[in-house]
Amino acid sequence: MAKVSKINIVDLSGKKKGSVEVPECLNIEVSPLLLAQALHTHNKRTRVRRAHTKERAQVRGGGRKPWRQKGTGHSRHGSRRSPIWVGGGTTFGPTSRHERVIRMPRGMRVRALAGGLQRLAAMGDLSILKSVKDFPVKTKDLAGMLPEDMRGLMVIATPGNAAKIERVSRNIPEIRVVSADRVTTADVLAVRAVWVMEDAWDAVLVRCGEDKKEKEESVK
Repeated sequence: MAKVSKINIVDLSGKKKGSVEVPECLNIEVSPLLLAQALHTHNKRTRVRRAHTKERAQVRGGGRKPWRQKGTGHSRHGSRRSPIWVGGGTTFGPTSRHERVIRMPRGMRVRALAGGLQRLAAMGDLSILKSVKDFPVKTKDLAGMLPEDMRGLMVIATPGNAAKIERVSRNIPEIRVVSADRVTTADVLAVRAVWVMEDAWDAVLVRCGEDKKEKEESVK
């Protein structure tokens, strides 16, 4: 993936208002296998498993042997809750409990998120949303300001709690508002464009592995 040197600053209509230098943390080469692993891990951890069946040890009853071992002419059985009996347990059925919680090391998660954003930046789909003093309070007004050629889904990363922005955009299917400290690789890979608000840009860079100390020294 080609490296980029600038990231555009845009307004709500998508018009370019400036640009910023791309930090080093977003100019790294990330293996597609790492991105796939991050997406797979996220899907496994967030899956809600509601289907549940009981094994023979969990079904009520069946403590008494149905009939004696010999002399009845029937085959041998030890419990009425055997899986081959009606009303018995289920063998290898789905369970709602997770057998193992899949985890990824923090370094791999950081690198995967940076790689996902870098792929969007290389295609020109990563932008910084210029701060808007009077953000639209109606969904209709916000939908009218967004670019008409916007295709697919878009993520807007906001600083901290942005209940107002989330409330305005909840009925626009193309937009998803996510707090900057909760953006995941799955969010980035599932959309066609990511807009990061100016106030949330630093938080996103920290999530991508930028060192706070180095940043403070560069500012001084």
